[in-house]
Amino acid sequence: MKSSILRLLIIILISLILGIIVNQWHPRGIGIKNLLGTFILGSKKTETMVYIIPVDSVFTVLNKPGVTILDIRSLDDYQLDHIPGAIHVSRSDLLKGSGNAFSLPKDKKLIIYDQEGDMTQVKLIAQAFGREGFQHIFWLFGGYVSWLEKGMDTESR
Repeated sequence: MKSSILRLLIIILISLILGIIVNQWHPRGIGIKNLLGTFILGSKKTETMVYIIPVDSVFTVLNKPGVTILDIRSLDDYQLDHIPGAIHVSRSDLLKGSGNAFSLPKDKKLIIYDQEGDMTQVKLIAQAFGREGFQHIFWLFGGYVSWLEKGMDTESR
């Protein structure tokens, strides 16, 4: 009995380790820091928490008060189609610290997405919003591509 439990635990541990290794090699995998859950970005003076959120969770909060969805893709992509209710924000404006996104109420929950969920952009975007005092920042895992893959509704302008 003890040996069966030990074998099972070893198999689970090996599977977990292999899953983490494969995830690191996958082009759309989550970095090891992000994989462990919430991570802290920014300077020690103003720490900004960023949460990775799946498509299903975004769908459940669409059009809820206190939630704003920001599309940081190109304006052409946004005008072609986007998540219903999303506001377009220029990525370059965000990184410069300017733009209409910073005029939103600071207590709003911001769900931000790009085309493919580029995890390298998270730190830069979170730092920009953190400097402006935003505390509730969510990053759509897989970006707009994952939204489309799930067959969710879109709208165009």
